[in-house]
Amino acid sequence: MRKKKKIYYWASDIRTNSGEGVLANQFTSDIKKYYKNFNLININKYDKNYHTFYNKYFLNFIGAIKLWHYHWSGHKTMYINYLPIWNFLTFLVLPPKTILGPITGSLVYNKYSLLDTLRRKFLLNIFKNISLFIIFLRNQKILFSTELLKSSIKDHKLVKRCYFNYVLKAFSGFSQKK
Repeated sequence: MRKKKKIYYWASDIRTNSGEGVLANQFTSDIKKYYKNFNLININKYDKNYHTFYNKYFLNFIGAIKLWHYHWSGHKTMYINYLPIWNFLTFLVLPPKTILGPITGSLVYNKYSLLDTLRRKFLLNIFKNISLFIIFLRNQKILFSTELLKSSIKDHKLVKRCYFNYVLKAFSGFSQKK
């Protein structure tokens, strides 16, 4: 009997009662169908207090770096969530050929203070463009949770490499289980 290969992955949220968790679980289910001869192993063994700054931002960055150990050992790696489009540092430090879960986020502009408007309109927009550059440079196919970022991708050839509205697939799977 042949030993199964392994995909080591980082998932920050796998709860069944959160949006990120539902997407992560749907994605791992889909990956299992595509990579039938692989076992999926979540390397996130940390405390699951999801609402702290440390867990939402810093720990996920550490998870991306930890994937290098498995990449260097010859294993496939996967990073599922938290993948907001403005978080270019995560995309930058991930190992090459890391399978990416659905990319989330938008840059919706509402009425905010002047400082917050500048941050959202300019700084986050720059971060989004850096992230898109890194993502398209390193990945052939890109999965987005919604189509909110579709208008940000101007090149028609790049749009063809994208799958938008993955959240609808997750939602339809969730609603069929009831």
